[in-house]
Amino acid sequence: MLFLEVPLRHSLTQRCAGQRFKTSGHVGLGARIAHDALRAMGAPTRVRHVSSLLLHKSVDVTVQSGVIALTNASGDVSATNGRCGNAMRPSSEIAAQSRRSRDDSSVDPGDAINALEVTLRQLVRLVIGDNWRADVDVARLEERQTEERKRRDGSIVERDLLAFTHVHELRHVIEKHWPDFKPALHDRKRFDVYMDRVEDFRNAPMHSRTLLPFEVALLTGIVGEIRNEVTLYYSGRGPDMKHYPTVESIVDSFGNTAAIKSDAGGDGMTPTGLRLHVGQVVTFVGSGWDPHNRPLTWELLITNVAGDASLDTKVGSEVALTWRVEPSHVSESARVVIKVMSNGPYHRRGTYDFFHHFDYAVDPPD
Repeated sequence: MLFLEVPLRHSLTQRCAGQRFKTSGHVGLGARIAHDALRAMGAPTRVRHVSSLLLHKSVDVTVQSGVIALTNASGDVSATNGRCGNAMRPSSEIAAQSRRSRDDSSVDPGDAINALEVTLRQLVRLVIGDNWRADVDVARLEERQTEERKRRDGSIVERDLLAFTHVHELRHVIEKHWPDFKPALHDRKRFDVYMDRVEDFRNAPMHSRTLLPFEVALLTGIVGEIRNEVTLYYSGRGPDMKHYPTVESIVDSFGNTAAIKSDAGGDGMTPTGLRLHVGQVVTFVGSGWDPHNRPLTWELLITNVAGDASLDTKVGSEVALTWRVEPSHVSESARVVIKVMSNGPYHRRGTYDFFHHFDYAVDPPD
């Protein structure tokens, strides 16, 4: 059994045997972290009475089938108490927890941190536009851009310098403009604690230290919570955002990046200025987020061929779509369309939720 300490102001009544009751308590920062780690690892926890880092948020306490559960009004804080006896859980639930545990054991910490950086960059663009430049070392970002260009000879390097910021720089920008970001991130103290942990986790591989499984689970939970908060913030800016997916980024294998507005369902086009030849392969890497955690389906099509043939389809929050250039794609304006849709019954645009064009020229074969 995994033991996670969860700060509580009020002790819990140990009543089991299938009873249900609710009361109010105040759950600490540890409970938020414990919940995300618990959810990621699928492990039970033991609740202990400690007093620290109280957030003064009311929580409901429910006892059913021998398990005490803590949940706040928004459902983003919970923990379970393993002292109440042996809870009888359906085998399907146990299997689901086992799958979650296996899935998270393969999570790459670098991917989680990259996802967080993408989310924070997008938030910075939306909230303060270009005003972030005064709060970072722009010359250092230009050096990183130059280094990237040297390493990726033959590829188009991102032109937006914000793409070269690291998590500690994004944190500094957000903290300098905290009143502007508070509607999205809410609690400054919690944000600081989370970012301290993320920076520690980011630095660990640099010192030849591999993250332990519980650290990976904790990192995944922190990143997931921040991304969810940002998604909910977008929902407040545009009513459609609380119903439909958000696409964070799409980049082709040449480095062309789609300019995506956080509060729109697409309609944009990226003119690449590139000429391709038949047989060439182009990859598009996309990342997105659904407010209801539904799987996202990504589809790649070419618009100027008969029937708008679908060339590749992938499912996930982060995908790689492949376009192999065929003779039928020869055109001075070969437009690749990336469509994204959830598996829900309703969509932002009738049958899909987002689309974006990439424009290329394809030369005739010799």
